Amino acid sequence: MEKLEAAVSAAEFISYDEEMTGIGFAGVSFQEFNAYSDKPFERYEKMRKVATAFGIVQLGVTAWVREGGKLVASPFNIFVFPGGDGDDILVSPGAVKFLSEHGMDWREWLDKGVPFVDAGREEEKRVALTRAGDLEFCDRQLARCKALEKGSIQLDPQPNPLVRRYLYQEIERRFPGLGVEKLAGFRIGVTKLTPADRARRLKDIERCRAERLGARRVFLSLSEACRRGVPLVGHNCWFDLLFMMRSFDGPLPASYAEWKRRCRALFPLLYDTKVLAARRGAYGKLDELYAKVLAEDKKNIEIICFANGFDKYSPEREDGEEGPLLPFGEFHEAGWDSFVTGVVFVHFRDNTRGENRLNNMRSPYQISLEPKATLVDEYLDPLSWDPAANVFHVSGLDTPDDAPLHFTTVHHHAFHGNNEWLVDADDVKSLPAAAAAGNGNHRPLVAVTPFDLFAKQQALDSAKRQHPDIDTSGWWAWLRTKLAAIHILSDPTASPPRKRHCPSSS
Repeated sequence: MEKLEAAVSAAEFISYDEEMTGIGFAGVSFQEFNAYSDKPFERYEKMRKVATAFGIVQLGVTAWVREGGKLVASPFNIFVFPGGDGDDILVSPGAVKFLSEHGMDWREWLDKGVPFVDAGREEEKRVALTRAGDLEFCDRQLARCKALEKGSIQLDPQPNPLVRRYLYQEIERRFPGLGVEKLAGFRIGVTKLTPADRARRLKDIERCRAERLGARRVFLSLSEACRRGVPLVGHNCWFDLLFMMRSFDGPLPASYAEWKRRCRALFPLLYDTKVLAARRGAYGKLDELYAKVLAEDKKNIEIICFANGFDKYSPEREDGEEGPLLPFGEFHEAGWDSFVTGVVFVHFRDNTRGENRLNNMRSPYQISLEPKATLVDEYLDPLSWDPAANVFHVSGLDTPDDAPLHFTTVHHHAFHGNNEWLVDADDVKSLPAAAAAGNGNHRPLVAVTPFDLFAKQQALDSAKRQHPDIDTSGWWAWLRTKLAAIHILSDPTASPPRKRHCPSSS
C-alpha cells in the first residue's frame, strides 16, 4: 500500500477502474434500469440502491508521471473484500459468470482481498460511561496519570470491565507518553515511557490504524491528490464513483444534489474518457477505444512505458526490452482497465474541455460536477452525439420538483472546418425572443452557429448507431420546439462567426 501511496502522490494524473459483484438487480432489464426517459435524479436513485447492495471485487489504479520524455505508468490491481465488521454485500450470478469468463480469481478475492472501513468506522467505537460514580472514579485515576513524571504506578482496582476499557482508551488517547499493562486483581499498571519506547508505541499505533483503514487508504490517497489538482480519470465511471464512495466514504446521500456536492468535495477534478472520446466523434467500449488509439496515435503510444517493477502488463521482447503496447490485454481486470483508461485519456485529452462531466448511459443527459457555484445543472445531449456545439446546459434536474427546465446556455461553441469558435452572443442579445425566453435568474445566452445542427443527418445516424432501440425523433422535435424562440439557425454556407478566441481543434 505504501508503494501505491508514493506513486499516487507523485502522479501527473491518475486513472482508475473497478470490478463489482453486480450492477443491477435480478428481474430488471438493462433497458428498464437505464430508461432513456430517466432524469438524472431518477437514475441516481436506481444506481444508489445498486451501489449500496453490491460491492467491489477489484480496484485498479494507475499512476502516471513524465520522466525523461517518457510517460511512465504504475498500474496496481487490488482485490477488495469487506472485513469482519463490514456490511453484507450481494453477489450477482451474472456478474460472477461474466468476470469468471474474463479470468477473475475468486479465491484470491476471498483469501487475499484487502479489508476496508468507511469514514464512520475509521475510528474504533469509543467506550462511553454514564454513571456519575464511574466517571468520578476514572477522573481520579486519570489525574494520577497526568501527574506521573517518571517510573510507574498502579491504578486503584476496578472490577467493572467496561470502566477498565474506558481507562485503557483514555490513557492511550490523552497521554501518548504513557504505557499501560494489565495486572492481577483488576488493576492497570501505568509507566512513563522513554523517548525510544514512545517512538515505538507511536509507530505501533500508526501501523494498527493503517491496518484498520485497509483499502480506504487508496481512496484517501486518490482524494488528496485530486484536491491538489491531479486529474482523476475513469471510463464510463459514474457507477465506479458511487461504489467507491459507498465503500470507502460512507452511505450515499439520499439526495442526488447532495451526492454531487459530496463528490465535488472529494474529487474536484474528474474526467470521463467516454465523454472525452464522444467530443471527438469516437464511440465504443473501452477496448474498442484502446484499439483506435493504438492505430491512430503513434506519437503518444511510443512514449508510454511501465515503471520498473510493474511488468505484469508489460509487452517484453525476446531481448528483454519492453516492446510496443499490446493490442489486447486482460480486459475486465481492474488494473489493466485502469491502465488502458489512462492510454485513452492521453489521446483524447488534448484540446477538449470535458472535465467534471460524467457519461450517463442511455440518457440524453450528461452529469455535470462543476465545482464552482452555478445555476447550471446538467448537460443535455439529446442525440448522444457530443461535439461541444450540440450540448446544452439545463437547470432544474437536481430534484424531483415539477419546476420547468431552463436552458441557460445554447451553442456556446461553433465549428467551421477545423477551427473552434467561441461565438459572440452580443449580436442577438437584444432580440425580444431571446429576452422573453429568460425566466428569473435563468437568463439564456444565445449564440449563432454557421451550421444547421438540428438538420444534421450525421447526428441522427450516429444516435441510431449508439441506441438502435431508441427513437430519438420525438426528443429532437421536442427540443426544436423548446429552443425555437432563442436559437437562430444560419445558412450552412455562411461565413464563420466573429472569432473571440480560437483554440485549435483537430
